[in-house]
Amino acid sequence: MWNAIAFFAENMWNRWKKNIRNVIIMVMNKFIPGETYVPVSGKVFDEEEINNAISAARDGWWTEGNWAKEFEREFKKFLKINYVSLVNSGSSANLVALASLTSSVFGDRRLKAGDEFITCSVAFPTTVNPGLQYGLKPIFIDAELDTLNIDVDQIEKAITKKTKLIMVAHTLGKPYNLKKIMKIAKKYNLWVIEDCCDALGSKYDGKLVSSFGDIATFSFYPAHQMSCSFNTPIPYLDEKGSWNMEPIEKIYETYINDSKKIKVLSFDKNNKVSWSTPSAILRHKLGAAKKMFKITTQHGRSVEVTEDHSVFVIDQETADIVPKEARQIMVDDFIVTTNNIPANYLIKYIDTLKFFKNKDTYISNFSVENLKSIKNRDYAWQYKSRNALPIKYLNYYDLDKENLFIGISQSNKIPIRIVINEELCRLLGYYMAEGSYQNGLIFSFNKNETDLIKDVVAISKSQFNIIPSVGKSRNNEINVEIQSKNVEIVFREVFKIEKGAKNKRIPWFMFHTDEKCVKAFIYGYTSGDGSIRILEDNTNRIDVTSVSKDLLNDFQYLLSKVGISASFYRRNKAHTSKKIKGAISSNNENYTLNFSGYIYGDKTIVKQNIKDRNNFADQIPLLPVFRKYINISKDQQIISKKRLLKYLESNKKLYKLVNSDLSFLKVRSVEKISYDKDQYVYDFSVPGNENFYGGFLGIFLHNTMGEGGAVVTNNSLIHKSIRQFRDWGRDCWCDTGKDNTCRKRFGWKLGQLPQGYDHKYIYSQIGYNLKTTDFQAAIGCAQLKKLPYFIKKRQENYGILYDFFKQYKKYFILMKNDKNEEVSYFGFPIIVKPTAPFTRNQLTEYLEKNKIGTRNIFSGNLLRHPAYINLKKNFKIIGDHKNADLIMSNAFWLGVYPGITKEMMNYVKEKIKEFIPLDKK
Repeated sequence: MWNAIAFFAENMWNRWKKNIRNVIIMVMNKFIPGETYVPVSGKVFDEEEINNAISAARDGWWTEGNWAKEFEREFKKFLKINYVSLVNSGSSANLVALASLTSSVFGDRRLKAGDEFITCSVAFPTTVNPGLQYGLKPIFIDAELDTLNIDVDQIEKAITKKTKLIMVAHTLGKPYNLKKIMKIAKKYNLWVIEDCCDALGSKYDGKLVSSFGDIATFSFYPAHQMSCSFNTPIPYLDEKGSWNMEPIEKIYETYINDSKKIKVLSFDKNNKVSWSTPSAILRHKLGAAKKMFKITTQHGRSVEVTEDHSVFVIDQETADIVPKEARQIMVDDFIVTTNNIPANYLIKYIDTLKFFKNKDTYISNFSVENLKSIKNRDYAWQYKSRNALPIKYLNYYDLDKENLFIGISQSNKIPIRIVINEELCRLLGYYMAEGSYQNGLIFSFNKNETDLIKDVVAISKSQFNIIPSVGKSRNNEINVEIQSKNVEIVFREVFKIEKGAKNKRIPWFMFHTDEKCVKAFIYGYTSGDGSIRILEDNTNRIDVTSVSKDLLNDFQYLLSKVGISASFYRRNKAHTSKKIKGAISSNNENYTLNFSGYIYGDKTIVKQNIKDRNNFADQIPLLPVFRKYINISKDQQIISKKRLLKYLESNKKLYKLVNSDLSFLKVRSVEKISYDKDQYVYDFSVPGNENFYGGFLGIFLHNTMGEGGAVVTNNSLIHKSIRQFRDWGRDCWCDTGKDNTCRKRFGWKLGQLPQGYDHKYIYSQIGYNLKTTDFQAAIGCAQLKKLPYFIKKRQENYGILYDFFKQYKKYFILMKNDKNEEVSYFGFPIIVKPTAPFTRNQLTEYLEKNKIGTRNIFSGNLLRHPAYINLKKNFKIIGDHKNADLIMSNAFWLGVYPGITKEMMNYVKEKIKEFIPLDKK
């Protein structure tokens, strides 16, 4: 419900404007049975939501503001209730609701640690967890099979003197027996919190749910959580602004509490790629219900994401950039990527002094000022005469003006300040390809690579003032050895290049160098570990091979700094091994990157005079919308951006797209992959742009957007307590942006604070900041107007499935219809009978295989989950919960949300008929 923001609006507007159907539209491709996924839930919105979001952005009041106030007003009217407090999620709503009843203003009725509350074992964890968090003891009661709700007939026998609360959810929108529950609550003076997070619009006895209990909670969560696998590589800038490339799991572990210290790559509404600050790094366990997909594009780029995580594709009809869930991605979709990674800043040199301070190190060319602090004048004289000062005496120096040298013991010293130039970058490239550590650096070349050998020798002399040794190995390979422990320290500790071919990574500072240095590195690396070939069309292709996928991943990101896109593929294991100074190198699986359009010249790579469309980075797919402006063969599928731009000057939108930082690669495969349900998956939240860049070789991923929730009540005292716990625990009840509503802001005396302490900052509760944003509320205001339609559509879709499944009652338990209810169903629940000739899992696997989404009922039996088994001593269980176990093992639900069309419904019915043919009935 909340996934649209101003950025999304700008990029999607033209498409939506064209495709509006009866005010409500769905952001999805045309339904193709068996190819298009039928989701269990999704988003349905139009231009009004977008306009509201843009308005919220323009207001500049991005926390709770005028839109939030309007939403609360309209929601109160809809529910016919006195007080509404918006929060950031349904989970927060449950937490605030329960917390509010712990306030001392409720005297003996306040909830305290050790008190008991009644709930159901077929539940979502966030209905139960707030009570556990506040030290309350849950009393679990079994569910009814034909409602999936709490068995109200078991409640009264579970009540003790310590019981203070009933807190239960209306399962999938179906109300539980509120008449009986409210009668019990009144009899025993119990609080009632209605968890209505799945039940917006449902009615009981003619009144909306939420009208019965003391408090009710709602969720406006879009029913998806989007994440990528733990080992997804993500480029980012650390707190110093320096380039890093690490798995998202490691970034989470380092910056979970400091996400704003880093920056990640994202593109803005103008399709310009830049570094942006994430507001959060998120993780959650995959769980048994979620599936993981690996998406691979042409040229080998790939990413592993949850089924509902979106990547960006280009709409082939409108050329809009749109997010699309992984499970809906199809072969031949075009994924959004880039070959224009911006530098944050340029590095001209690296100072090595700090890396030598804890070693037996000496300095040359030092200032005589450093000798004055040495008490033993003989020592001082020796240091001066030998031009070798122990590093501990170096107190006066100016690296900008002095040409200092450094080294351990009495070895050949090297410059303290290493200049980052083309020579050094070429040497780094050679080392990545052919280098290893053995008391210095060793480069192993083919005997015919005389130009490379000479270049290494020359660079060693000019950069480090060291003449390397050159010698043959037994198999006629040439080893060039820079015999310097100092140079090894620089490469190993300063440049952070690890030992072993599989562990090598491109040094971070290479991503802070200019284009000449990058191309010099490319030359060195590909000359040493690659080859150049002439293809049939007379263009050159440069190949580079490595045993390390991580190194090649680094290399593609570096290539993207100079606008080059390479292709990746796996090679067979090498049949030969190199011998380096008597040691045989390992024989591992090899991988290759290759790119076209460049040749070697003057110890760098030079762009070849070829057609732009032969360079992957300069290509764009020839979409139907482009063909309106250029007359070209139908057989041609791609075109160079440079050529296409000439024809698009009259269309600003298309011109801006083609002239942007973005590139587009065709999807080659989408495969379901194995992933441990207890393994974590991760995500960034990037405000404004709502995307980040990562994955193998680089793909743009759509990030998690916020959600919303509400806590409602008719009790003014409860409402005040709700606001306190939601708003940091403040005693003040002023709305956001307003002060002195009580007219005595500086006239209070509370706690042990001095008289007149600012009431706005007096904290009477242990609260949180759980308020919504105005973006969420702005979209919610538009969605509220459509709510009657949403409810009607859900009911219609439920009715279609119910009428269909009635013929299969032999195999399924369907929900009973109560004349007291008018249900706004969140989903269509079914229980496979134990006597059926198939299992729940067999049916759901079949449906998922045929692109039909399914979900289990909440958490099944919550008592069977690891977190709750470990807390058994903290709760009571009434009865044997056989029904909950059956629901856990045999129940699931299908989608009925308003975006599911009749075509989809017919397809679902068709597939179930195929699974359960008529002769089986």
